[in-house]
Parts: sequence; structure tokens; C-alpha cells
Amino acid sequence: MLCGLPCSGKSTVCRLLVEELQSLAKARGRAVDCITVEEFAGADVHSTDGYNPRAVVFSDSHREREMRSRLKSDLTIPRQG
Repeated sequence: MLCGLPCSGKSTVCRLLVEELQSLAKARGRAVDCITVEEFAGADVHSTDGYNPRAVVFSDSHREREMRSRLKSDLTIPRQG
């Protein structure tokens, strides 16, 4: 999970990291994915015209905490022996 100030380069770092990890994972037969706030929040909230998941999630600190908690709990790393 990447966190930081707005416009601090999180999306750029994530994109570059995912590209690098995907090439390493592909060689090992594994997969890497990047889930954005928009994708995660949008999966849980009914959208309407002009819907902005960031505004919905980050306008309420309780909702933001809940979203981050669910995201962290959904992140699992399967271990192969």
C-alpha cells in the first residue's frame, strides 16, 4: 500500500513498481496487480453521473478508515513452499 501527500508521485511509483514486479513475477508464473482507490471504492458504492470515489471516500474520515481497513484485510500474500 502506498500512501502520501497529493501529487507526491504515488501513482507514478506504483506504476513503475508494478511494471518491474510483473516482469519478475511472470518469470515465476505469478501475477502482480495494482488496485487504485477508485477501483476499490467504486466496487462498494453505487455510482451515478459525476461520481467521484475519492470525494466519497475521503470526505468522511470514518469511511476512509473503513476503506483502508478493508483494503489491508483483503491484501493476502499466498506462500508457496
